[in-house]
Amino acid sequence: VIESFNSSGRVESHLKPLPNLKLRTLGGKRMIGNLIQNALRYSKGKVEVSSWLENENVIIRVKDDGPGIDPDKLEKLFEPFTRGDEARGGKGSGLGLAIVRRLAEMHNGTITMRNLPQGGLEAILILPV
Repeated sequence: VIESFNSSGRVESHLKPLPNLKLRTLGGKRMIGNLIQNALRYSKGKVEVSSWLENENVIIRVKDDGPGIDPDKLEKLFEPFTRGDEARGGKGSGLGLAIVRRLAEMHNGTITMRNLPQGGLEAILILPV
């Protein structure tokens, strides 16, 4: 999935070996793809994708260096047809992150977003092994 977004060389990956997850094939690709696509849309430069195993969970982190978002609006990013605030440009259909949350929940996982202290936004997807 990551390779398909890296034709521009903007996606930097730090992936650890992970156990196989019991995911629907398209669901797993869609979650990761939507997170990367969202980060690329708002990033000024590189997008960093990392993964690791922690406490019987696979953690996937996608970070961008875009403008971030008003902290009061972070949770609303996961609502259908919500497109970030004007600081992030408001491009797209507003469904990508809502789909990620729904798929994560279908697999007993979670997705959260937070602003980074140095700027940018970080998405953390947690899926049980």
